[in-house]
Amino acid sequence: MDKTIRTHLDNIRSDDGQIQFKAYDYLMKETEQPVDWAYEAWDEIVEGLTHKG
Repeated sequence: MDKTIRTHLDNIRSDDGQIQFKAYDYLMKETEQPVDWAYEAWDEIVEGLTHKG
């Protein structure tokens, strides 16, 4: 996983909605095709889907 992907994965959890949206948009575009970092990020992504409210 390169630094750009890592940064966007981190930014998904930002308190700033604009930063979150930019990260989400970037990652969605990247994953239109298979990516080599999917399994590396999977647990983190699933954890982020858990409702904390």
